[in-house]
Amino acid sequence: RARGQQGDNFSSPSSTSTTSCKPRRVEAFALGELRRGWPSELNRDSSSAAPSNEGRDAVNSPAVAVAAAAHHTLVSTRTGRLFSFGLGKGGRLGMGDENHRPLPTRILGPLTKRIVASIAAAENHSLCSTSDGDVYAWGSNGFGQLGISNSGLDSNNSGGSSRLFPRRVEGGDLKHAFVVAVAAGDRHSVALTRLGEVYCWGDNRSGQLGTYISASAGGGSCAAAAAFPPTSSQTNNGRCCHRPQRVEGLWSAQPRRRAIAIAAAEFSTLVLTMPPTVSSGESSLAVSMPVNTIYGWGHGNHLPMRVNFPSAGVNSGKAVYSRPICVNPVVIACAKYHSVAVTADGRVYTWGLHSESLGIEKNGFAQPASQVLGSDWATSEGGRTRPRSQSGCGPSSAMTISSPQLVVGMLPENGGGVVVAVS
Repeated sequence: RARGQQGDNFSSPSSTSTTSCKPRRVEAFALGELRRGWPSELNRDSSSAAPSNEGRDAVNSPAVAVAAAAHHTLVSTRTGRLFSFGLGKGGRLGMGDENHRPLPTRILGPLTKRIVASIAAAENHSLCSTSDGDVYAWGSNGFGQLGISNSGLDSNNSGGSSRLFPRRVEGGDLKHAFVVAVAAGDRHSVALTRLGEVYCWGDNRSGQLGTYISASAGGGSCAAAAAFPPTSSQTNNGRCCHRPQRVEGLWSAQPRRRAIAIAAAEFSTLVLTMPPTVSSGESSLAVSMPVNTIYGWGHGNHLPMRVNFPSAGVNSGKAVYSRPICVNPVVIACAKYHSVAVTADGRVYTWGLHSESLGIEKNGFAQPASQVLGSDWATSEGGRTRPRSQSGCGPSSAMTISSPQLVVGMLPENGGGVVVAVS
């Protein structure tokens, strides 16, 4: 339904649409590259007038980035224009209405004269950052993931808790920061600044924001609490926060951790940081090995936790890592129950639940979930305790990798190659 193909049936979200087992090119962007009309003006002769879609809402340059969610797709072009297509319920397409769009349509409004630099899509909301360092959000705001309180929504938004057009995120200290990248979980949002700060806002019931949140009395504003477990009243009142909060567990650490990449999933957030340094006068001294570090939080944990890679030459289960250099992650991604990283030399590491999605053998390095994760994963959904049999995390249905493991099937000698990107 969100493939950008003209033949898809968009009459109803529940209607059956045409499926494709093979990749299909979104012709609007291919034709835009050749400056030809779309979709029916392909045979004009040279004496004819220019196609009407060469205006401000045309696809006039190649696509350079995509972000896909369950019901819609975002595409940014080389010239900084942003397009969306798919199901429009809740305003996730940013068109000012909730209509479905089977073909790529440019998002205008506040983005008309701005250059889009990064994009992110979640199930019910979308994010982008612009070349001037601002963040814009639209779609569902049920958990504050748009950076605004529900009381601040316009009365003409039929969704009640939705934003049908992009709106700048200005809450907290984010309005003074220059944002270079965004990431979107199902119910929370993440932004990365030029200085390496990480800001989070939205649902925090599973610790996705990387800090404890306490709701201040009156006005419904939220503030980051100290790095201590919250009281029962704070837990009940501070599950969501619409004001962007800087993750002080990284920024205020000694030495300071500066992020260079971010990723978000339904219950968690993942961050890649550069090697920490300590400034002393005019010089800077590295305090650890010159490799990047990954931190993650969520699934019941409210504070950033370092992801430890297997050391070279250490026997881990059936795998012996005999690499002479340290693991240096450069690309990260995360999903609902697992995460993945790519190293500088093109190797892939995975960790989390379900060996099928981790690319490893079931009886290789995996352990039953009940022996590793305890209650964190079983209490992740909505912050409520659930039996593992209901959450799909029981030993019978899942295997757990508590630390990253090398995906040997992607090694060049096993028919893989040097990996450069992952999703």
